[in-house]
Amino acid sequence: MSKNLSLEEFAAWARSVGLNVSTEHLAILMPEVELMLQRIEALQQIDVTEIPIEHAIGGV
Repeated sequence: MSKNLSLEEFAAWARSVGLNVSTEHLAILMPEVELMLQRIEALQQIDVTEIPIEHAIGGV
C-alpha cells in the first residue's frame, strides 16, 4: 500500500479484500493500517539469516 494513497483508493483496496464498511469507518481505519504496514516493513529489515529454519518454524 502506497504512503500517498487517497481515501478513495484505500476504500477500493478495502473492498477488494472483502471489507464493506462506511467511508467514515475507513477514514478512521486508514491511519491505523498505514502504521501497521510501517511496522511490518521494519520487521522485514531484521536479519534472520543466522536462524535455522527449524528454529524459526518449530519454536525449538
